[in-house]
Amino acid sequence: MLMNMKKLFKNLMFLTLGSSFALLYSCGEDEEPLPAAPTLTVTAANASGAAVANGGSIAATDTITFSFTASTPGGFNTLRLTGSASAEFSRTSEGIEAGETAPNLPSISFPTVATDAGASLSINFLLVDDANQVDTVTFAFDITDAPSPEARAYSATILEVITGDLMNAAFFSSSTGMTYSPNDVTSTSDPVSATIDFGYYYGTNDGAALGSPEWFSTSEFFSGQVADWGTLNSINFVSTTLTPSQFVEIGTWADIDEVYDAGTDENQVISNLAVDQVFGFETDADKEGGSKRGLFIVTAITGTDGSDGSITIDVLVQEDAS
Repeated sequence: MLMNMKKLFKNLMFLTLGSSFALLYSCGEDEEPLPAAPTLTVTAANASGAAVANGGSIAATDTITFSFTASTPGGFNTLRLTGSASAEFSRTSEGIEAGETAPNLPSISFPTVATDAGASLSINFLLVDDANQVDTVTFAFDITDAPSPEARAYSATILEVITGDLMNAAFFSSSTGMTYSPNDVTSTSDPVSATIDFGYYYGTNDGAALGSPEWFSTSEFFSGQVADWGTLNSINFVSTTLTPSQFVEIGTWADIDEVYDAGTDENQVISNLAVDQVFGFETDADKEGGSKRGLFIVTAITGTDGSDGSITIDVLVQEDAS
């Protein structure tokens, strides 16, 4: 009986020692808990400040700017951008103190270009804290066609009928919006003729009419109006079915193209013009500044072929509106 008691006591001592060792070992292996995971919020806006949604779109030739709100309870380490655009903000590059939990990060902008139209872009944002914990945001957006530019407008442009003394301002430049007499063109060394698109005359059969400088040079009666010009631009007119109310709705280069393409070809001269008619024109590719299109509406016709005769037009042209 005594032997059995000693053996039991010995076994209990071993069990106690083993339990104590296990407890000590377990306490030695406890790890400090990780800080809360980092969180990242990404917002975007276009060049005018309008919000661009994740999954939304932005026009080609616009600029998208990303802004960030970062929370890193474990201390900020890095914000990295990969995918359609790449960049990196580190603690060192941004002068952020070690352990800073909500750093101020700069926004970052990416301009788009016309060739981006139709593309779908995606940028991955990776936020890393000092405990190597991460948060990721993927921002995707589509690039749409750039908006058509606004057309330049010239209102109440008066072209005087051509006269034998070459002094009436019968010719018009859609590049400058100015009118010129034949004498204005030949009395200066400036290359004025290179900018002129068309001129006004009144004919017995043609009535109120417009023709290109090149057409004037081939006319039996009017070739003297463009004698000694350095450049004789050609132009192509089209007639349209637009009403005055429809004309005032035209505002962009694309609008002009749409109306011109639907017009009826009239070549380099249009005659028997009447108030409220709308015409399109296209300059020669060799013209100074290259080929461009425009529209005009006849708003008034005064007199006939006397020196006081004139036509008044409102013009829209594919030139910078500013």
